[in-house]
Amino acid sequence: MLLVLFGLGRLADLTPLTLLSGHTGHIWLFREVGTDVALAVNKDEMYLASQSRNGQPAILNISLPVFSLKDRCLQVVRSLVKPEDYRNLEIVASLYDDLDDRPNIEKDLRRLAIHIYRSPAENS
Repeated sequence: MLLVLFGLGRLADLTPLTLLSGHTGHIWLFREVGTDVALAVNKDEMYLASQSRNGQPAILNISLPVFSLKDRCLQVVRSLVKPEDYRNLEIVASLYDDLDDRPNIEKDLRRLAIHIYRSPAENS
């Protein structure tokens, strides 16, 4: 597993029961090492660090989300076929673009930043 702190890049490789401390208000994203697939944290795509309750650390459940059959198939094809060979596959043309649209932390950070900065305006 891989922990990424919003805007700071790769922070640490994690194993089960790893204890970390963070700053209140920091956004944590988790990725699978090697594939950059987003992992769910407490069933969400990000965790916003908050103050501990009664001095107890927050427990984060990090899991692999349930993927659609199409998304899982794209992951498997990406793991077996080099990107330059995608167009040699006998598949529907629209899947070529889907294969090229690999998981990308920078793209997700931009999307989340837009969502986060728009949210206060939408809620007022």
